[in-house]
Amino acid sequence: MKNRLSQNVLFLIGIIIIFIVSLLSFRGPKPVELKDSENEFSAYHALEHLQVIANKPHSMGTQAQAEVREYIVKYMEIMGLETYVQEATAIDDSRNLRAGSVKNIIGVLRGTNNSKAIMIVAHYDSTPHTLGAADDGAGVSSMLETIRVVQSWGPLKNDVIFLFTDGEESGLFGARAFVKENAMANEVGLLLNLEARGSSGPAYTYEVSPDNGWVMKEYFKAMRYPIASSLAYEVYRLMPNSSDFTVFKEAGISGFNVAFLEDFVNYHSMNDSPENISLTSLQHIGSYAVDFVKHFGNIELKEVKSPDLLYFNFMGHQSVNFPQSMSSLLVIIATLLFFLVLVLGINKRQIGLTKISLGILVFIGGLAISLGAVYLLNKAVLAYYPVYGSYYSSNFYNSTFYLVAYLSVSLAVFSFVYALFYKKLGSMNLLFGILFINLLVMFVLFFKIPTAIYVSMVPLLLISVAILLSFLFNLSLKKYRVLFLIIHLLVLIPVIGFYMPMIKVLFVTFSLEFPIASVGLWLVLLGLLLVPLRVFIDIKRYLLSILALVIGIIALGFAHQDSKTSEDQPLQSSIFYALNHEDGNALWVSNVESPDHWNQQFFDKPDRSPLNEIYPYAGKMRLKSKAKAVTFDMPEVETYSDTIWDGGRIFSFRLKTAEGAENLQLYISAKAGLKFLAIDGHEVNNNLFYTEPFRDYYMLNYFGWPEEGIEFTLECMSTEPIEILVFEKKLGLPSKLEYTPMPASVIPQTGYESYLTLLRSRFMI
Repeated sequence: MKNRLSQNVLFLIGIIIIFIVSLLSFRGPKPVELKDSENEFSAYHALEHLQVIANKPHSMGTQAQAEVREYIVKYMEIMGLETYVQEATAIDDSRNLRAGSVKNIIGVLRGTNNSKAIMIVAHYDSTPHTLGAADDGAGVSSMLETIRVVQSWGPLKNDVIFLFTDGEESGLFGARAFVKENAMANEVGLLLNLEARGSSGPAYTYEVSPDNGWVMKEYFKAMRYPIASSLAYEVYRLMPNSSDFTVFKEAGISGFNVAFLEDFVNYHSMNDSPENISLTSLQHIGSYAVDFVKHFGNIELKEVKSPDLLYFNFMGHQSVNFPQSMSSLLVIIATLLFFLVLVLGINKRQIGLTKISLGILVFIGGLAISLGAVYLLNKAVLAYYPVYGSYYSSNFYNSTFYLVAYLSVSLAVFSFVYALFYKKLGSMNLLFGILFINLLVMFVLFFKIPTAIYVSMVPLLLISVAILLSFLFNLSLKKYRVLFLIIHLLVLIPVIGFYMPMIKVLFVTFSLEFPIASVGLWLVLLGLLLVPLRVFIDIKRYLLSILALVIGIIALGFAHQDSKTSEDQPLQSSIFYALNHEDGNALWVSNVESPDHWNQQFFDKPDRSPLNEIYPYAGKMRLKSKAKAVTFDMPEVETYSDTIWDGGRIFSFRLKTAEGAENLQLYISAKAGLKFLAIDGHEVNNNLFYTEPFRDYYMLNYFGWPEEGIEFTLECMSTEPIEILVFEKKLGLPSKLEYTPMPASVIPQTGYESYLTLLRSRFMI
């Protein structure tokens, strides 16, 4: 009995080591020291650039952004690159029209025998209230450091284009302008887009262009530290996110999209600073850039499209890839192997169909109860800590504690359910139940999401092999126990190795807004770990449930201890000032309906209602309070031409902001009956914009408003004067008003309607 206990403990220690290694190995490389960086990328060099780039917020159209642009241009000129600034008006041609004045920065390093150019892309604008160190200062500084490294190698075969886009955060405007108006777009054979959604973690190749077979084969040859998953793109498609890569992909350009994701709480906030950036993450994303140039800069790029690959990491940077065309064969092999093992097990009376059917029900029941427990716990957490709702996906600074808590609580519930039934049904019948579910999921993925098929197929194949060996050689927990445990330990290495990082990435991605995604995948993994669960229960039937519950409670305790805001964990507070020039009334406004300890100074007699005083047909509930009216100059409208014709009117005017607003919105009355709209000579072509205005207005949102203004040309079916509403958004609160400034423990809420001055003007033209 003592010998058996020691075997159990050693086996479980092995499983725990696999868990730890799978998480610790899922990371980037160590930063290269400056002394070793003559021909190698160093995060320390990149950090020097980053401290300049992320010195202050630099959103589109600001003076700070102009300073960043000047720094990038000057550096590339010093490094001897052909350097250009592409100025353009870019339009996101949709029903709710978005446009912007962009200034892309382009540097070109000519090759000796160019087949097609390779291109690295990062955007040099930030959102309004962030230093943008990770998003996308990490990408920009990595490109600048890559230029230094590449120049030390000598000439490459292919041209290399370094594209620093403008206006990504506002509407992917720089990428749109490059694809539509720059002839260099036709020269690009392959691109690498550098992004960030947090400030730490491994750099993940989370998106790849379609027909990526050749591209991904070469990717795994090129990258020293590849982390990529063909499942990630499917997950990303479910999210309401896009990046510059979206524009290039839609234009038919092949390539990769790389980002690091952890410390998501810093995303788009003032905490996205050089001090908070992970040098390991910076080194990793830089290694992608350098490896990309080194490999693809020296090979033929005439034809880069071929049928898709399936690929994933199974432990750290160790990866597997195979053509999607092999899926059918692998599905057949996995299916035949499963049924071979099933028949063999029935013949040996190791399993029974009735008990397997009950095992399926036990797993589904355990899954449902566990998910239900986490769902209710998460609802309670969000209700008890309303401050979390001010952050993206309710992702507060203590989210890691909640990951541990939710995984532990679900493990406690699931293992308790399993412990109730394992004696009656037997662990092998329960395991076959989850394998049968994997088989069904594999077929669903094969027909619906073939690039994600490995999630079910790999565990099905590996565990079926382990069971087959057990049946053939009469191995079990009672007979030849050590060999049985070793076989199952070995096959679980790759299973745990690729499941655990995915579980973590899913939680980082969706956080407390939707933790069920990561917990659901965790429970699937637990179903595949029935042998370790069974071994743990051998020691003490409900010990695992009790330990997991205790760990969950402790993690919740740590989360509670860490749930307060402070200088290290600043509160994101929502406030802006709104003035209607027409009636002279002003308001303090918050997007959060409950005041916090800082912005409550603005809301002595608050009202909770939509902002109809400013926006027609406003629907969103906001916190409002009367404010002192401050005098601001109205925007300038200069009419160039105005022609009345039979049944209609064509007129042009220039609109300039007198207050230096970076962002303007225009509402044009639907009574105009718009037939044509041009913005600085760029025609709006989407018919839905004209035929389906929002209630009574055609809407335009313009970013990066130039000092000289913008010219508009309208063709209307009405000859009457047209109502035009102009909403100017100027960053910062009015300096003429007195209020207590934000302490170090408070920062502006993220986004384009926070900590700004909003001015409404009305014109009849």
